[in-house]
Amino acid sequence: MKLILILLNWVFVFSMARAEADLKSIECALAYRIMHFTDVRAVGNQFNLCVNGDNEIFKLLNSQLKGKKFKDKDIRVLNVKNYEISGCSFLYIGRESNISEDVINKEISNSKIIVVSSSPLRKNHTLIFFKQNKDKIEFSVNKTLLDNNKMSISSKVLRLASEVY
Repeated sequence: MKLILILLNWVFVFSMARAEADLKSIECALAYRIMHFTDVRAVGNQFNLCVNGDNEIFKLLNSQLKGKKFKDKDIRVLNVKNYEISGCSFLYIGRESNISEDVINKEISNSKIIVVSSSPLRKNHTLIFFKQNKDKIEFSVNKTLLDNNKMSISSKVLRLASEVY
């Protein structure tokens, strides 16, 4: 009986870890697809997809996008520090990020970086915010921040967002 309980507990823990990994994969795919509907800019002859504060997202994006192109330019996935974000086209800010809000706001306005996050602490300083709702991923769009920085996103994405503010 004790062995059965241990095995059931192990299966439950394993399935929860698997569900979390699946949600991260969905988040990566969603971030990449949303990028197609924004005015993301190239850096030279490539698009730099940068990640700060989430190694799992970095590994997933790197494995999924290695060798791919976007708008006929190479995609490069980078795991960046807070002082390296000016060369990014697209920035994913994870829950363990150490980038200050001032740096984020400066780079959005100066470099027109598309900033995405799943950290509730970053919601007001990112253009697209991912949140988990039970077993689904939803996203909201900070249209005010986009408009203030003269950036655009497709109305198709806005219709899919759970919140536009």
